[in-house]
Amino acid sequence: MTRLRLTSLLAAPGAARIPPVKVPPRVTAIMSRFTACMRAHGVAGFPEPEGASFNLTHTHVDATTTAYKAAQAQCNSILQALDSPG
Repeated sequence: MTRLRLTSLLAAPGAARIPPVKVPPRVTAIMSRFTACMRAHGVAGFPEPEGASFNLTHTHVDATTTAYKAAQAQCNSILQALDSPG
C-alpha cells in the first residue's frame, strides 16, 4: 500500500459520496486506533472511520485549529502502519 497521509484520508466538504468498499480488518483496526488517539489528545468529536477514510463534514471538528494539528502530529505515526504489509 502506498504511503497515506491524513489529508488524503479526509473527505472534503461537498465531495461526492463513494459507495462503501470492503475494508480489510487490519485497516479498520488501524483507523480505529487513530480515532482513539485523536480523541485522547483533545479532539473529542473526531469521527469513527467510514471505510478507509474519515468524514469530518458531519462533525464540529475544525481541522484548522492548533489543537487539532497538535493531536494529528501525535497520532500520525499510527497511520504509518498502513504503509507496511499486514
